Amino acid sequence: MIPAFAERLAPLLRPATLYRAGERLYARGKPTRAMRLLARAALAGHPPAQYRVGHLYLKGEGVPRSIADAERWFHRAAEAGNTEAQSAYAELLWSGTRRDAAGAILWASRAAEDGLPAAHALLGQILVFGPPEARDEARGEASLRAAAASGRADASLGLALLLHRQGHEAASRPFFAQAAAAALPHAIFALGVFAEQDGDPRAAAAHYRTAAEAGHRDAQTRWGRFLMHGNGTEARPSEAETWLRRAALAGDPEAAATLGDHYSRDGDLPANPIEAATWYLRAAEQGHAGAAYRYARGLEAQGDLSEARAWLQRAADKNLPDAQAVLGEMLLHGRGGPADIKAALALFQSAATAGHLGATFALGILYAGVEGIEANPALSHAHLTEAAARGHPAAQAHLAISPTRRAG
Repeated sequence: MIPAFAERLAPLLRPATLYRAGERLYARGKPTRAMRLLARAALAGHPPAQYRVGHLYLKGEGVPRSIADAERWFHRAAEAGNTEAQSAYAELLWSGTRRDAAGAILWASRAAEDGLPAAHALLGQILVFGPPEARDEARGEASLRAAAASGRADASLGLALLLHRQGHEAASRPFFAQAAAAALPHAIFALGVFAEQDGDPRAAAAHYRTAAEAGHRDAQTRWGRFLMHGNGTEARPSEAETWLRRAALAGDPEAAATLGDHYSRDGDLPANPIEAATWYLRAAEQGHAGAAYRYARGLEAQGDLSEARAWLQRAADKNLPDAQAVLGEMLLHGRGGPADIKAALALFQSAATAGHLGATFALGILYAGVEGIEANPALSHAHLTEAAARGHPAAQAHLAISPTRRAG
């Protein structure tokens, strides 16, 4: 029956006939006319029509977009046993504002039992990467494998991420490649990381560029760095800056910190301390320890010791040895705020444990005997000897002046 005739006879037609006519109109690019017929079939209880009406509301085709109406019609069709509607309803429950993991698992499981690949993919994602109380990694992996075997690229990516998280990098690579072949940006980025690890910068650069152009933020940062330093590609600093800015403005602290580094030193143009500080601050406010440290050193050079000390504390709290050592020195001498010798000692100990040479020397001096810290000649000698052996000039000079100093 031709659609136009079906529209005229709509009140007399059976739901299945209305549904078929509506589908033909939709296939011809006439969603508004299709909706009139499909809605009649849906109201008459036809599950495929209910699913299609939900789909039209979800996409905003033929009707104003309405997630609530889409969910209502998907639910009706899902309750009636429509597999596609069960999967679509599960997707809305998982991705919507309610974030109903339990409900999404229930409906995705029903659709997966009928073998729907999309449902297997969704179920696997929730069970593997969802909230802790909803996870079942073994069952989730089985669902992801079933969906990946059916050609679902999102399932291949999920399976690759799971295997990588489990420490099975070699096993994850083929699945990343499958997802990358379907142009999934995160998978392409992962191939770039693998190529970089394998010592193939040209391949890494190509993958990073492709993923960056697809909007992957981390890839934009990596591609910007490669362009900045001519790694695997011709060095193009101005283009590198563009990519790094794009990533930084999208919220990547690593890109912002890299821009800070770029502007802090002379290149094709003289260094721009103000621009460098702007990007370091942006990265530091997002929790980048290295940027917080470098921003603090800039403040220190300008004489703003109190503010510098506050930013050094942020970086030190993230266990950055350089920040711990500099903050320890400020606390030791009371620069930028009250002196606190014991806090300084703790910072030096943490930095020295991480291999910081200056902090190791500082411990040697402090344990030699200063007010507020109990002298420990053995520890003092051990730290000074270590610092001297690693080339610290002041430690070498100190030991040369006191050659008879011994542990004990």
